[in-house]
Amino acid sequence: MLNKNPIGIDGCKRLVRAAGSWFPIVHLELRGCDLEDSYLIVLGAMLLSASSLRRLHLADNRITERGVSFILRWLQVPESKSRLEVLDMDGNRCQDPVVPLLAGCQHIPSLRSIFLRSNLVSDMATQQVHDMLKTRGFGQISILL
Repeated sequence: MLNKNPIGIDGCKRLVRAAGSWFPIVHLELRGCDLEDSYLIVLGAMLLSASSLRRLHLADNRITERGVSFILRWLQVPESKSRLEVLDMDGNRCQDPVVPLLAGCQHIPSLRSIFLRSNLVSDMATQQVHDMLKTRGFGQISILL
């Protein structure tokens, strides 16, 4: 747990190296670490090789839908060994454009839950997500806004 530590881009790079060589990371909690979208480009590299990572908690940072896009793209890369089950993005700065990005979640077999509560998503966009979940056969994925 590295909660409430402003780890910066260098700290993100160290985490990626640690996940690849030192020890398996199963649960990574980076709540309130002042992370922004550009940091997720670096952390995304960890998702390619970190087959042990099951839960990634990035709540209460400064991440927008752009950062969510980075994470979801890394999870969908064919070479990814990721088995991420939970992505917690509560309390960030995601707005309505995050909704179409969530459609790609159905192509991430291990993903079970995405948390996007306390973001800047409108009621209308929230309804779109609920409708999408009903009509597109998302199986076991739950998206909480």
